[in-house]
Amino acid sequence: MKALLFFSGLFTLAAQTALVREVLATGGTNELVLGILLGAWLAWVGGGALLAGLFPVEGKERAAAQARRAAWFFLPGALAQVGGALFLRKITGTAPGDYFSLWALAPALLALGAPVSLVTGFLFSRASAALAGPGRGKATTGAYGLEALGSLAGGGLVTLWLGLGGGSLAGLLLAGAILYGWLAAERLRLGGSKGERRKSLLPALGALAALLAALWPGDPAGWAAGRLRFRLLHPGALLLDRRETPYGLTEIARMGGQVLVFRDGALFSASPDKEQAALQSGILASQPLERKRLLFLGLPPPSLLADLLAYPWKEIVAVDPDRAARELLAARLPKKEREALLSPRIRWIDDDPRPFLARGGDG
Repeated sequence: MKALLFFSGLFTLAAQTALVREVLATGGTNELVLGILLGAWLAWVGGGALLAGLFPVEGKERAAAQARRAAWFFLPGALAQVGGALFLRKITGTAPGDYFSLWALAPALLALGAPVSLVTGFLFSRASAALAGPGRGKATTGAYGLEALGSLAGGGLVTLWLGLGGGSLAGLLLAGAILYGWLAAERLRLGGSKGERRKSLLPALGALAALLAALWPGDPAGWAAGRLRFRLLHPGALLLDRRETPYGLTEIARMGGQVLVFRDGALFSASPDKEQAALQSGILASQPLERKRLLFLGLPPPSLLADLLAYPWKEIVAVDPDRAARELLAARLPKKEREALLSPRIRWIDDDPRPFLARGGDG
């Protein structure tokens, strides 16, 4: 039962992290959603505990069995949350490109937080009852500690996964595979009749399916969810590629003759039309002769870089922290623009551009 509390904490944090990432990726939201989601999380955990209190059970074994059965609902509940986040604009009636109304967003987020948190509250209540002994307070304190340790492990696991470029949905499935794998091992450990042992095959198959979906090359599950969200958020644009980086979800798309870069659902950079790029580069090149250096704060449009390289600049410096996003973009550009983005004449500084802006570009 102690291990169940640890693994439930691990999965819960992974599920909530995936939900936050998907909500932020819908665009038009900000840090306010974190407060709403955290409030909903805690409120529904309390609701799950109250639900368990309405149906008391006698005996530690029965309470433990119900806690293990409740863990089965974690992954379906988390997938329902992520699915709801994908359709958040449809649910709230928010048009693509518009900001969410707080009055429409708040109740939707409160509802999205329910599935996993209800299971968490119910499971914790039953697990605490199974652990209760003469020192009931000590058992509850230990239960909180075990779940907190699991939450720390789950948060660290998903954060590391996202930092390595894995998708949030794949990270959620990986946490589900760990949870179901433990449920299968626990069923085998408990033993019992041959029929009871056969029941361990079900969580084992669930663990295998979740693991394959998480680690399958190309992340087909994440791609399917990403295409759906992108189509709802940016109708008319064609999604070419996507990648999680430490700086957010980067998506490369094409609309007409433009290559667009989105970060967490918001437009981050756009390669302008060739005529506009030629005009901008001509204006920059017509500056006084002593101005032979250019500094870009952020990712400059590749078509503009391609035209600028035709002029004898002494130095072109671009400050942008996300090297992985630039590599992703370069792979999708036409030859001329790709060569410009990768040109040795451009000095890239992989850093936050804001300090450069604060000191006027010196250094």
